[in-house]
Amino acid sequence: SGEDYDFIASSVENAPISLQEHVYRQIDLNFSDSQERLIAHAFTEALEASGWLNSDSSSIATQCGTSIDLTNKVLVALQSFEPSGIFARNLKECLKIQAKDQNILTKELEILLDNLDLLAKGQLDSLQRKLKRDKDFLFEQIKVIRSFNPKPGEIYHQNFQQINAPDLIVRQKRDGWLVDLNRSNLPSVHVNT
Repeated sequence: SGEDYDFIASSVENAPISLQEHVYRQIDLNFSDSQERLIAHAFTEALEASGWLNSDSSSIATQCGTSIDLTNKVLVALQSFEPSGIFARNLKECLKIQAKDQNILTKELEILLDNLDLLAKGQLDSLQRKLKRDKDFLFEQIKVIRSFNPKPGEIYHQNFQQINAPDLIVRQKRDGWLVDLNRSNLPSVHVNT
């Protein structure tokens, strides 16, 4: 009925999108070259739920049969996508992307991001010496870093696709291939005499 259709349509419209779906929409708008789209899709498939990459440029280049230069060019373009910080390969890169996006990546903030290990250990005196600034300035820079999202992809819905049983089962025999219907996937029919 019409009411059922309206319910289904509104459910689809209101369904949350995944990070990958969001990125694919941006790829459609930003890449017209088929080779670049192929690389962009391969990078998107390598995204973790956090928005970070779990693959490197050389692996993607090999997978797509393209040059490392073109692969890196596509990666730089992908790193400008929303949400800011996706397609980073580590925490430092994720935070730097966000700082660049907000146009606040100063020399001092870059020094601080390059020394995140010292910040994690609480070695504020060492950081202050590296920055050549007072503690108040250091604390302001730390506030800026804390305002960034270390896992920008997690704001999107994580959809896990359910794997259904196959309709057909294909087996190789000595004299060829055998294709059978998967009987466990067919509805049962009972005849009441």
